[in-house]
Formats: sequence, structure tokens, C-alpha cells
Amino acid sequence: MKKYNYDRLKDAYRQFSAAETEYMKACDQDDEQNQWEKEEILNACTDILTVTVKDILEDEEDFIQ
Repeated sequence: MKKYNYDRLKDAYRQFSAAETEYMKACDQDDEQNQWEKEEILNACTDILTVTVKDILEDEEDFIQ
């Protein structure tokens, strides 16, 4: 895997993981607005991670062939 792609994947996963942690903390509180906000952030990070993985797989496939 190219270092550039590794760094992109690592960063996207780091953002997702942090958002997931914040969402789980929000779920332990009795604040639905905060939960909703954290869920929105988690959804956005999930989308970013998904797109990043897709782009990297396509790029690496081109690199391998």
C-alpha cells in the first residue's frame, strides 16, 4: 500500500474512532440533543471513512495492475 493511501486511511479511521467514542459517551448521558449532534458527526465520519476506503481500493487496484 502506498504511504499516501495509508496516511489517508489512518486519518479517516482516527476521525471515525474519535466520533464513535464521543457518540458512546453522549449515549450515557440524558441529553438527546447532544446524542443527536454526536450521531450526526459519527454518520459524517462513517461516510468519509467509506469514501476513503473506496478511493484507496480503486487506487491500489490501479497500482497493482
